Amino acid sequence: MTDLIIEQYALTEAGYFIVRLLQRYDAIELAPDFAAASKTRVKANIGTSMAISDLPLRLHRAQD
Repeated sequence: MTDLIIEQYALTEAGYFIVRLLQRYDAIELAPDFAAASKTRVKANIGTSMAISDLPLRLHRAQD
């Protein structure tokens, strides 16, 4: 039972973080000098999921 509570709390925190990020920044884009074919690396995580590493992003801060 406690694992379910911790998991739900983690999902709630992640959702809160994403909402706050989207409120603060109005654009998220790849860095201009990023070459997708040569720099994107996919690494295996624990289990069957995959994650992109070394992905340079640029955030544009929203005007208040």
